[in-house]
Amino acid sequence: MNLPIRAQDTAISKLGDTYENVAGPALVALLTLINPAFGASAAAIGVLLSYGNSQRAKIKQEYLASQITKQLEQHKNSIHNLNENLHEAVVLAIQGVQSAVSTDKINRFAKIISGHIINSSSWDETATALRAIASLEDIHIKIISEASLHINTGNGQAKFYIEIPNFPKPGMIDGRSTAPTLNILTLLAGRSHTEVEMFCMELMSKGLLHDNGQGSFDKGPVYTLTPAAFWLLQKIESMES
Repeated sequence: MNLPIRAQDTAISKLGDTYENVAGPALVALLTLINPAFGASAAAIGVLLSYGNSQRAKIKQEYLASQITKQLEQHKNSIHNLNENLHEAVVLAIQGVQSAVSTDKINRFAKIISGHIINSSSWDETATALRAIASLEDIHIKIISEASLHINTGNGQAKFYIEIPNFPKPGMIDGRSTAPTLNILTLLAGRSHTEVEMFCMELMSKGLLHDNGQGSFDKGPVYTLTPAAFWLLQKIESMES
């Protein structure tokens, strides 16, 4: 595969040497093997995955197909039905993949699509997860993923701050401990306070974080992961490192 010189050294472009004209047919074959009745749906997906308005787009789509295939291969004996909205789910994933700049993000789409099949997830659930992932970059996922590993066993909450919050005094506010929690900056090398604050504002706008109201904005505040954040992370579990 001859790539433009400027693209040869990019991680996404290098995927083409391995997956071009391979992953899409493999997915179609696997779905048909699981159950011949899946043939029509599999063929429709194959057409979608073979389409690309650019070489880069095609490489991304083939990589997406390869990751879906890998996930389904591991569970093929337990798959008995294809969700009727699989076609639409793949279309939505392909739309999101076009703006992906990392294989990690593409992997998340693949995990959601394979989960849609393996777990017979509802269309609303799958579509919501796909749209959420399309709007989040790796740094957003890293923030909520790292925070989720620091759960307070007492209340089940996962909290973090960007800089030490300006607490009025040690103790309790509205029944909540004012003790400092995770300093997320220690896990985000090279990121500034302002950058991370902007990332957190975006996460809050999507309902994945909320501000506890503890501390002042010149120092804090303390952020808490919402149930929606844990739900989304569960959708892409095992794909994050």
